[in-house]
Amino acid sequence: MRLDPYDEARRSSALQLIFFSALGIILTSIVTAVAVRRMVHNPVRAMITSAQALARGDHSVRVREMTRDELGLLAHAFNQMSRDLEKAHSELLEWAQTLEHRVQQKTDELERAQEQILQVEKLASLGRLAAVVAHEINNPLSSVVTYAKIMLRRLAGKEESPESAQAQQYLESIASEASRCGEIVAQLLSFARQRGGEFVPTNLGTVVEKSVFLVHHKLEMAGVTMEKELADLPPIKADSGQLQQALMALLYNACEAMENGGTIMVRTRAWEGGEVLEVEDNGPGMPTDVAARAFEPFFTTKNATSGVGLGLAVVYGIVRRHGGRVELKTAPGQGCRFTIYLSSTPPESMQEGAS
Repeated sequence: MRLDPYDEARRSSALQLIFFSALGIILTSIVTAVAVRRMVHNPVRAMITSAQALARGDHSVRVREMTRDELGLLAHAFNQMSRDLEKAHSELLEWAQTLEHRVQQKTDELERAQEQILQVEKLASLGRLAAVVAHEINNPLSSVVTYAKIMLRRLAGKEESPESAQAQQYLESIASEASRCGEIVAQLLSFARQRGGEFVPTNLGTVVEKSVFLVHHKLEMAGVTMEKELADLPPIKADSGQLQQALMALLYNACEAMENGGTIMVRTRAWEGGEVLEVEDNGPGMPTDVAARAFEPFFTTKNATSGVGLGLAVVYGIVRRHGGRVELKTAPGQGCRFTIYLSSTPPESMQEGAS
């Protein structure tokens, strides 16, 4: 028998087997490569890209969770870590902003406290000086006024002549100027007096009513309208006389600032630490540089015959002795608003200093 056809068929089958085996291997490799790329390489690459973005600070990055195998669990863990980091970063930013705000707030409080300490030191030094000066010149001034009035009485009983009329004019000028100096001395003594008074339960509304009653004639003559918004407040521990002195000084100050008339508003209200007394006018207001020195002793923008610049300094000293604070808000053409914050119960040291 001839075996050539069988050998040919065997070779053909072998070639076909080799071809299809190779084709199967190639197809299997392609399918495997595609599957590995889709199921392993792409997710891993996406996770690497997301991890790099997370490292750059993008905490909102997430990866797709497509499977439930190990890579799916890894993607879920990555997303959970990213959410935790985003939350922690957000909390850190919030805390940083809160800390920055508190640091700024405390810095402002320290600056205000430092300004108040400097102001208190100025008041204390100038108060001692004022007391010495007032004591030294008060008696001579009283003598000048007394002798001038005695001479005026003696001249009044004599025949009137040009010389006596001129002498009376001179004596009246002496008595007037000496009396004005006496008023300045009284202001100095009031400024220098750091003690005195009694801290008792005081109704702020009553203090306002008494003060307004005492100055209403001056307000009427100046064409100034008085308005009040008084809240129903419980008594606070304070010296009513000193508070009345401070309020009257503010009212006089506002009245003198409004030469062509205007309106003064007095308000009382509560705040978390006690009560607030507010005096606001619609006068010309103050420039920034003047407002910054408003509470300095002997600083004034008035002429020489109107005062010596102690009114607001006295107000500041009284408020400080009550353990409170006074704030001024003003601008040119927008009036002035003085806000006095009074504690319901001043510190014991303040009360002892005023007793």
